[in-house]
Amino acid sequence: MLAPRPAEFELSEFTITPTEVDIEEEVTISVVVTNIGDISGNHDVILKVNDFTAEVKSITLAGGDCCKVNFIVSKDAAGTYIIRISKLSGKFTVNAPLEVEQTPGSEVTQISEPIPPPGPEVTQISEPISEATKPDNITQKSEPVPLPESSITETKQQAGIDVRWWIFGAIITVIFILSIITWRLFRVRKSS
Repeated sequence: MLAPRPAEFELSEFTITPTEVDIEEEVTISVVVTNIGDISGNHDVILKVNDFTAEVKSITLAGGDCCKVNFIVSKDAAGTYIIRISKLSGKFTVNAPLEVEQTPGSEVTQISEPIPPPGPEVTQISEPISEATKPDNITQKSEPVPLPESSITETKQQAGIDVRWWIFGAIITVIFILSIITWRLFRVRKSS
């Protein structure tokens, strides 16, 4: 008699719909997760957008069961966004608003329109994820998306506010202490 196989998860049927949207429109990302093991187990489905964790959904599946996991994403900036769930990846494009020109007494004329992206590109590497290789450090159902340190530094430098506030605070404190000492010495000399 064979021992039951531990929980092992395989991802398939990865879809991104639609693959082209306007700003703030929703995109649905779906994947089917199958427990190909014999024992029930938990799995964290991690959605990454441009290599930053956007959302995590935890699921529990009995041996041999499968379920579809959906994520809804919308973006407020035009561009192409790379989506990754485990080793499956694809992309969607957010179009910039159309530019229009109107001359007095004429109808609106369209100047430019967005270039449609090629069909969805989905890559699948069929290596199952086992319970033993799943990351241990995922404890929340969703995590905030961190900003890259380089973009924070660039934003501060662009705004001209790259100030070392602790130095500024130390200088103010020293001036305050010197003022108190000077005032006390002045009072002591006056009273004597």
